[in-house]
Amino acid sequence: MMGRLLIIFLLLVPILAKAEWVKIVKTADSTSTTGSEFSIDPSSIIKDQGYSRIWILQNFNANQISEVNNKIYTSAKMYWEVDCSKRRFRALSIAYYSKKNSDGSIVESYTYDPPTSWAYIGPGEISSFVAKYTCH
Repeated sequence: MMGRLLIIFLLLVPILAKAEWVKIVKTADSTSTTGSEFSIDPSSIIKDQGYSRIWILQNFNANQISEVNNKIYTSAKMYWEVDCSKRRFRALSIAYYSKKNSDGSIVESYTYDPPTSWAYIGPGEISSFVAKYTCH
């Protein structure tokens, strides 16, 4: 019985791990080498006493080079916490990937312990688009 449960779990892991990303904003125009496209995974939103946590995907228009190990990455996946009542956010973790849509290998990653300092959400900033989805 336990063996069957393990096999079922192992078969479901790839399905459960695949997020349904919803594009929320694109910076610069699509031909720019400095722009990015930001998406969120609405199913990842966790709300608790005025705070929300969410996964965010950033796809870069051009290859980026890690300052830590000189490897190329083209996307990043971030986990943020948003304080909806005070209109601020902070990063909990980030991972940089070799391919778009957080595919390929992880080039580098960080789990912030403690989390980064709180930053206030300003109009027109990426954080304001994220807060729009997480705080309503």
